[in-house]
Amino acid sequence: MSDLVVFVETQADCIVINLQGSADMDNSAKFDAAIDDALKHKPRIVVVDLSGVRYMNSLAIGAIVRLHQALKKAGGQARIAAPSAYAESVLKTSKITTGIAVFPTSAAALGG
Repeated sequence: MSDLVVFVETQADCIVINLQGSADMDNSAKFDAAIDDALKHKPRIVVVDLSGVRYMNSLAIGAIVRLHQALKKAGGQARIAAPSAYAESVLKTSKITTGIAVFPTSAAALGG
């Protein structure tokens, strides 16, 4: 596949992790590192923006679930924002959206 670029933005007690490219086995460490770093800051909300994701596999889904579980245990929330058409189909197939809220934009996820 191709490379994955991870952008992280902090806003007060919220963090947005924006993924661009392919979230696959070759790039999973980048996403995992962003999650680990975000969790160190004890945020109230972490938004995973999937608007730029062209491909994602079960490792990316597993990372989102791990983030969700860690935040829930600490009283926080994981949210998904703006999934690309491909990412949205993977999310629905995996049924991850039954436990994690999906928003049309990162701004909506931060406010919702």
